[in-house]
Amino acid sequence: FTSKTTGLTCVEPVYAAEGALQAVVTVDFDIGALSRFIASTTLEGARAVVFAGDGTILAFPSAPVPEIAVREARLVRHGDYADPVLAALFRHPGATRAAHLTFLMLDTDAGPFLASVAPIAGKRAGVETPLDWHLAALVPEATLLGATHRLERQALIASGVALLVALGVAMMFAWNVVRMQRDVRAARARRRSAEAEARELGSYRLVARLGEGGMGEVWRAEHRLLARQAAIKLVRPEVLVDPLSRRKARERFRREAQTLASMQSRHTIRLYDYGVTDDGTFFYVMELLDGLDLDKLVRTYGPQPAARVIHLLVHACQSLAEAHEAGLLHRDIKPANIVTCRMADEIDVAKVLDFGIVQSLSEPTVDPIAVVSLPAPGRPLDATTKLTRDGAVIGTPGYIPPEQILGASLDPRSDLYALGCVAWWLLVGAEVFHSDDAQGALRAHVQEAVPPLRPRVAGWLPDELEALVVRLLAKDPQDRPPTAAALAEALRAIVIPPAHAWVGERMEAWWRSHQPGALGLTLATRDQPVLVPGAPTVAAPRPAAAATEVLTPRKG
Repeated sequence: FTSKTTGLTCVEPVYAAEGALQAVVTVDFDIGALSRFIASTTLEGARAVVFAGDGTILAFPSAPVPEIAVREARLVRHGDYADPVLAALFRHPGATRAAHLTFLMLDTDAGPFLASVAPIAGKRAGVETPLDWHLAALVPEATLLGATHRLERQALIASGVALLVALGVAMMFAWNVVRMQRDVRAARARRRSAEAEARELGSYRLVARLGEGGMGEVWRAEHRLLARQAAIKLVRPEVLVDPLSRRKARERFRREAQTLASMQSRHTIRLYDYGVTDDGTFFYVMELLDGLDLDKLVRTYGPQPAARVIHLLVHACQSLAEAHEAGLLHRDIKPANIVTCRMADEIDVAKVLDFGIVQSLSEPTVDPIAVVSLPAPGRPLDATTKLTRDGAVIGTPGYIPPEQILGASLDPRSDLYALGCVAWWLLVGAEVFHSDDAQGALRAHVQEAVPPLRPRVAGWLPDELEALVVRLLAKDPQDRPPTAAALAEALRAIVIPPAHAWVGERMEAWWRSHQPGALGLTLATRDQPVLVPGAPTVAAPRPAAAATEVLTPRKG
C-alpha cells in the first residue's frame, strides 16, 4: 500500500476444531522485492521487468511508479512509463506470447537492446499451470557485445598482417616445393627399383611383387638357405603413419598371422614365419599355392559338377572344423577365399585363405566390426565387393549370413551359411540372391526365401546335396547343420554313381586340359582376379579404407 506497486497476497483460512472458520491470515508481498535480480541488475544499463500478458506491469524497479496510476489507484500499464526500451519490448509480437525462454532483438530510441523473456508458471493442486506472467531482462547490446566488436576490429587488422606474411613466405618457398616434389618422385623410383631387385625379410629375399592393396603387398620370395619359394604378405610402412590406422592394421595383421599359425589342417593355407623388420614393416610368410580360387574357377570354366562340389566342400569343412573347435570364426567365407590347387602328387586340394577378420567366440556377443550398415542409396556395389569401416573388412554382400547383417551374435553356423552360398555358386555359376547393388543382396539374405536349386543346375544333382545346400541357407541358424564336421560327414555319405565320380582319371584329365604346366597367379583381392603369368596362387591382402570413411563402399 505504501509503495503503490503491484503486490501478491497469500491467504490461509484458520478453522476451529468443530470446523467453523475462526480467522483468516494474509501476507502481502511486493513483487519487485521478491528477487534481488529484479530489484537490482548487475550489468550496466540493464533492467528487469515483470509483466502480465495484457500489458500490466507487475514490477519495474528501474523506474518510479507513474503518478497517473497512483492518482487513479489502478494497476500500472506499460504505456504509463515514458521508457523507450519498455515501449519497444511491448511492440515486439513475441514478448507477450513467449511460451518458453525467448531471446529478442529490440531496436529502441536508446539504441539496440537484447531481451530474454521467460514465462512464469505456478502450481494449483500440485499441477503446474501458466499464470500469463512473464519476466524480461533488458540489456544494452553494447554492454554484452562491445568487447566482441573491439576484438573483431583487432582480428581484422591481425588477419591482414598475417595474410601479407603468408604471401611472403609462400613466394619464398614456392620454388622449393617444386624441387622437393621432383626429388620425392626420384626417390620413389629408386626405392621401387631397389625393392624389385632384392629385399630381405628375415631369412627370405623378396624376388617379385605379386600384388598390392590398400593395406599391404604380396611378394614372391625365396629362402636364402633352403630351396623353397614362398609368398610374403607385408603391411606397407605408409599405412602405419596414422596412429589409428597403425593400431588397426597391426591388430588385424597380428590376428590373421596368429590364427594361421595355430591351424594344422592341410586345407588351411600354411604359415611359415611372422615378424617385424627394423623399419617397422609387419610381414608373414606363407606357402605358394599352385592353383586358382573358386571364384576364378567358375568365372572361367562355368558351373562345376556336383561330385566335384562335394569334394571341395568336404575339404573346406575340414579347415573350418579345426577353426571352430579352436573357438574361431572365419566370417568371410566366399569363393575367392577358397583355392583349389596341386600339392606334390595330389590335385584338386582345397585351401581356405584370408583369416583377416577372424573372430574369437570368446569376444563380445556382437562384434562391432561385424555389423553391416547399408551404403547410401545410389551407390551400387558389385556383389563381391567388401564393405569396410575405418579399414576393417566386415564381409562380402553376396555371402554374409542374415545374423551378421542384423548385428546378432555369430557362431560356427554363420560360416556354414556362407559355405552354402559358395556351394550354390559352384553348382549354379551365380550367387543365391543376385542383385545389382549391395543393398539388394543384403536385404535378400535377410528377407527373401531361398529360390529352387534344382531348376538352376544343368547336370546331375543328388537329392541329398540339394537338401544340404537348402539347410545351409536357412535364415535361422538352428535349422542349419550344427558343425562343419557334421556337414563333412553328411557330404561324404552322399552316394555318387561311378559315372559322376570325381576321382582318378577324370580329375587328372580336367587339370591336364584346363591347367597344364605352370599356372598363373590368381590374387584373391576385392577387384576382379589379376593373372600374373608363370607364378602359383597366393592370397593378396585386403585393402584398408581411409580413417575418415564410415562404411563406405570402395573398389580396388
